[in-house]
Amino acid sequence: MQAWQSSFKEIQEQYLKNSRERVSNLIELLSLVHQDPENYQLLKKLSHHFHVLAGSGTMYGFPKVSQLGLEGEKFCDQYTAKSYSTNLKPINVEKLKEIINGIVASFEHSSSGSGNTSSSDTLNLIGNTQKKASSKSIILFVCDNPEESMLIKEPLAKLPCELIIITTLDQALNELRKNKISALILKLPHISGDVYDFVEKIRSHEVLKDLPVLFVSDRAEFLDKVRSIHCGADGHFDFSLNQQAFTNRLMHLLKKQSRDPYKIMSVEDDIDQAAFIRVFLESVGYQVKTCPHPKDFENTLSSFQPDLVLLDVNLPEVNGYELAKYLRQDERYATLPILFLTTESKLEARVESALSGADDHLVKPVPPALLLSSVSAKLERSSFLKSLLQKDALTQLLNHSALMEFAKKLISKSTRANQSLVLIMFDIDFMKLVNEKYGFTTGDRVLNNLANLLKKRVRQSDVVARYGLDEFAIIAEGINPEESLALSNRIVKEFSSIKQSIANQPGFFVTISAGISLFDPKGMNLVKWFESANSALKTAKTSGRNQVVVYDGAKTDFSLFS
Repeated sequence: MQAWQSSFKEIQEQYLKNSRERVSNLIELLSLVHQDPENYQLLKKLSHHFHVLAGSGTMYGFPKVSQLGLEGEKFCDQYTAKSYSTNLKPINVEKLKEIINGIVASFEHSSSGSGNTSSSDTLNLIGNTQKKASSKSIILFVCDNPEESMLIKEPLAKLPCELIIITTLDQALNELRKNKISALILKLPHISGDVYDFVEKIRSHEVLKDLPVLFVSDRAEFLDKVRSIHCGADGHFDFSLNQQAFTNRLMHLLKKQSRDPYKIMSVEDDIDQAAFIRVFLESVGYQVKTCPHPKDFENTLSSFQPDLVLLDVNLPEVNGYELAKYLRQDERYATLPILFLTTESKLEARVESALSGADDHLVKPVPPALLLSSVSAKLERSSFLKSLLQKDALTQLLNHSALMEFAKKLISKSTRANQSLVLIMFDIDFMKLVNEKYGFTTGDRVLNNLANLLKKRVRQSDVVARYGLDEFAIIAEGINPEESLALSNRIVKEFSSIKQSIANQPGFFVTISAGISLFDPKGMNLVKWFESANSALKTAKTSGRNQVVVYDGAKTDFSLFS
C-alpha cells in the first residue's frame, strides 16, 4: 500500500502539472473562439481537451473537473456533430467561459491538499488484493462420513496438493485460522450446521473472500446448485456423474493462485489517464504495457502478448472500434478480452462497442473498484475458456492445436538460444483391438493411464499432449538424443508393466511404440519435424512394436533401439 501511495502522489503531481498546461490551452482556444464564434474547427480542439479532463479528473481526486470536462465535451460536440442544428450559431462563448472558469476554480480549490483524499478507496482496494499465494496447495475437505472421503481422494491424487479431511464446520473454521488453505470442498448433505451461511461468512471475510469453495454431492437438485452459487461457492458438482468437471474446475481455481501475473495492454493516448491505469493495475499485481498511439498497436500486441486489452475510443487516426474489429478478425485473438474505457455513455456507443467485439464498455471516469472487478472477471473467464480450448477433454493434456502452437514458439526460442529440441511421439499398440475386445470405456482408461505416466515422467518445462486418437507427444528442451532415448525406453518399459483393469475380468497388458526426432534448424521446419517423428514411430510399429526408433536426419534413415 505504501508503494501505491508513493506512486500515486508522483503521478498526481505530474497530472496537476499537465493540467495547468491543458487549462492554458483551453483559455487560449477560448480567446480564439471569442474572435471567431463560427469556427467549429476550434471546438474540435476544445472538445479533445475537455474529453481528457472528463476521463482523468476523478481518477486523480478531482470529480468536479470530470463533471465539467464532460459537460464541455458534450457542449462542443453538439456543434461539431454531423447532425448539428443550425440554430446553434453562433457559438455560445459565455457558456464555454463558464465551464472553463469552473475547471480552473476546481484545480485552485485543490491546492490546499483536498484533492489527495479521493485515493482512499483505491488504497483499500490495493491493500485488499495484494496477497501472496502459498507455495503449497492444501485442500480442506469437510465430510461427516470418513468413508465417503475416498470419493475425493481419487481425483485429488492427480493434483500436487495435500488433503486435510475433517467432519464439522467448527473444525473447518479452526483449520482456516491455522493454515493457509488453498481450497475448501464441502460434501453435502449431512454436514451439521448451516453450510450456506458458513460460506457466506467466508465470502464476507477480508482474508478468505477469494478462497476457492466447491460443493460436491451424490445427487443435487437444480435449486440446490443455485443456492450454492448464491451463497458464494465457485461451483456445485454431482460427484457420481461429473467428477471430471469437478477436477477441471478445482485445477483452474488452484492455478489462479500460482500463475504468472496477467498482462494488460492499455491503448490510451492521454499520458495522465495512461499513467493512472498503469500504476493502479500494477499495484494490484498485473503487468501493464501502455500503447499511446495506434500506429504501435500491432507491434506492441505481437511483442507483449497481452491477456486483456483496454481501449480508448477517441484515438488519433484510428478509433478504438476499428482496433477492436481488427483484433476480432484474427483467430489468434478470438478469446482475448477487450474492454472499452470511454466518455461515450450513449446507447449508440454501447451498441457500437458490442458490434466491434468488445466484452465490456466502461464509462469514464471509471471508479477504480469497477475497473478492477471488470478486469478481474474478464481475465478469469478468458483464462478458463482458454484452458478448455487447449485441453483434451479425456486426458487433460494439451490437445493437437495447442501442441502445434507451443511447438512453433519452442522452435523460435530454441533457434535463438541455440538449444536442442526433441520431439517424442508415442502410439498405443493394437488400440483398436483393445476397444473391440474390452469396450471404449476400458480403452479410455488405457489412454488415461498412459497420459498419467507421461505427466509423471517429464519435467515441468516439457510439453505433453494428446496428438491423435491414441497418439501422444512430448517436446523436451535441452536434452540430446541419448537422453531422450533413455527417457522413451523407460516410459515404454513402464507402460508395458501396468496391469490394465477391467470390471469382473482379469487384467491385461498393453504396449506402446515411440519415435524420436531432434529438431534440425537447418533442414527442418515445423511440418518436417513432426513428419520425421511420425516416420520413426511408423518404423517402430512395423518393426515389431513395443520399442523406440530414433530418426537420424544426417543418414536419412532410422536407428532402431529395442
